[in-house]
Amino acid sequence: MNVLIVEDDEQGRRFLCGVIEHHWPDARIVQAVDGKTALKLFAQHPPQVTLLDIEIPKLNGLDVLEIMRAFRRDSFIVMVSGNSSMENVKTATDIGVDGFLVKPFEERKVIDALQRYTRRHEQQAKKVAVVGQGKSLSLD
Repeated sequence: MNVLIVEDDEQGRRFLCGVIEHHWPDARIVQAVDGKTALKLFAQHPPQVTLLDIEIPKLNGLDVLEIMRAFRRDSFIVMVSGNSSMENVKTATDIGVDGFLVKPFEERKVIDALQRYTRRHEQQAKKVAVVGQGKSLSLD
């Protein structure tokens, strides 16, 4: 699993990295502390999962989310924030966020969010198998 963590708080980044490394030791993690760096890394190392803080420097997380969604609809993006106002939740939902984690982080909720991604990824991989000349077979 390729993961992009966008969090300007060092303690928060370390916590998220630690949880992921413990439960998904083969995960490849890249980190950004601001919106511009996040977009650069998103383009250079397309993640399967992005944990994106709303309140980050240089470009806020909601703007970053909108740009990420414009380029890759299939990336699993979870917003992380200490400010989960209804306005932020609605805006992020309208843009197409896949989930929310509220600070302070709880290990179980981080694990649950990443397990949602792995379940969805596994379901998509099993859903259609190409057989023969462009015919498909549903495995469900």
